[in-house]
Amino acid sequence: MDLTTPYYTDSTGTDKPATRIVVEDFIGGFSDTPSVSLYDFRKRPPVVLPISNKLDVDDIRWSDSAVLLSANGSWYSFSGKKLARSKPPKKSAQ
Repeated sequence: MDLTTPYYTDSTGTDKPATRIVVEDFIGGFSDTPSVSLYDFRKRPPVVLPISNKLDVDDIRWSDSAVLLSANGSWYSFSGKKLARSKPPKKSAQ
């Protein structure tokens, strides 16, 4: 059994340290919905903000002011300690 905790960073490469990390914590085991938190290292001192204990995150997109989270086919925006339903992010040209 893999007991690693899934996480998502805002870092774009291995040479740049992450300033924000979203962590899914499966405290009750992998059969339960994880607790999701944002670790924000841009703040001094760094802060941990609870996002939700009802989301199983599929994807994350970062912006300067928010974190967009995809869960079960829906998108949510987390900003200023508030989670709200959101439109899917626009596709970016790569």
